[in-house]
Formats: sequence, C-alpha cells, structure tokens
Amino acid sequence: GGEVISEEVFESESRDLRQQLVKIRDAKPDVVYFVGYSDATIIGLKQMKELGISVPIFGADTWDDPRIASELKHLANGAQYAILVNQKLPETFVSEMKKRTGGKELVASSARAYDSAMAVAELIQEVGIDSKRLQTALATLENYKGIGDIYTMDLKGDMNRAQYVIKRFENGKTVEVK
Repeated sequence: GGEVISEEVFESESRDLRQQLVKIRDAKPDVVYFVGYSDATIIGLKQMKELGISVPIFGADTWDDPRIASELKHLANGAQYAILVNQKLPETFVSEMKKRTGGKELVASSARAYDSAMAVAELIQEVGIDSKRLQTALATLENYKGIGDIYTMDLKGDMNRAQYVIKRFENGKTVEVK
C-alpha cells in the first residue's frame, strides 16, 4: 500500500552520501529504507542525523553487525532492521567462525550464508553446473536441513516460510522489538 517516492543508489565504498540523502530528505518521505553493509550504514546513519532526516529508518539484516551500534551509539537510536531467526547454532560452527574471524561476534546472516553455500554445493553435485537445472533444483528444494534453519523454497527461489525478529538501536546496543 506504500509508494516509493525516491530511490537513490551509492557505491558501497562511498564515504559521502549527502547528495543522495538530501534528495531523499527533500522528497519528504514518511520512512526511509536504507540498505548497506556496515561501513556504509555507519556513514549513512551519521549523515542522516547531520542532515536532519528524522523519519523512521529501517534497514536489513546486514545491520546486525555489533560494530554499527558500538560506533554510532545514540546516533543510531530508533533505527530498526529485520533479521531471520536462526536455530540454535552448533558450538563447532560458532567456534570455527570466531577462529576464522579473529574472535569477532557472528552476524545473524553467517549461518544462512553457510547454509546457502552448502545447499548449492550439494545441488551442483546432484544436477551439475547447468544453470537451468540448478535453478530448477533450487526452486524445488524441500526440507534442506542447514545449521541456521530448515529450508523449503518456492518457485521464485524464496523461502516458503521464515521467522523474523525486529531489532532497534538504543544507546550503543541493539534490542529486540517486542
């Protein structure tokens, strides 16, 4: 039921988003949906505050990086994002990922990225690398048991069921929205 009144793009390595943000601000949106990886999100949220953008701001699962909250502190207050709920992750996965990332906290998408790579690798073993056959196999994937979830896909390649949790930034932390 909503209407997109402004759509702006930026290079992920951009350090100044003011030109795009001014256009968004001047369009007078009711909300801003801003998707970026950690560095761009930190820059974008800071610059939105500088430019006086005070409407609700929503993001994506890439915002579940603890560095965003810790670096922005109160500047991110109120911004929200959705992430898929993971199953309880195996301790072996968590410890191996922390070892490979130098002890950094895992982001919510870590398990799903791993599951996606493993599912595609298994399907390639079954159907080969023909893109049409692989696309069909992905669209008919059913009850694939990953470490983050059990996956069944629809014909568009989307999960046919998913549970999300909404998180909000509050004073250098993220909290679940109940």
